[in-house]
Amino acid sequence: MVSFTSIYGDTDGVIFEELTDSVFRSQEARVSKTRTLDGGTSIDHRGFSQGDREFRIRARLNESQAAGMEALQENETYLHLSCSAGFFKGVIAAMEIDNGLLDLDFWVKEKLNE
Repeated sequence: MVSFTSIYGDTDGVIFEELTDSVFRSQEARVSKTRTLDGGTSIDHRGFSQGDREFRIRARLNESQAAGMEALQENETYLHLSCSAGFFKGVIAAMEIDNGLLDLDFWVKEKLNE
């Protein structure tokens, strides 16, 4: 189950069931790799931040849910997302709704209530 709400409560939220191909558990560390002149490799690991996370959310929406998601995207900057991975503040980076099928990229700013 996924819930999107405005952070100020001034727009109605939307709740729906995500499809199984949604991705919430992918994480990347802040890592870079450089080839050195002596034939070796230098790896720089700068840790992990919740703000590096990006979620791919897919769902089948009814007309009311689709209208609600469009309103959130058009009228809000930051949103709250509640999902199986936790409670987050972030933004909708990209969203497509085609024939009721939602394909959404959510970029996390921070994880809340840790």
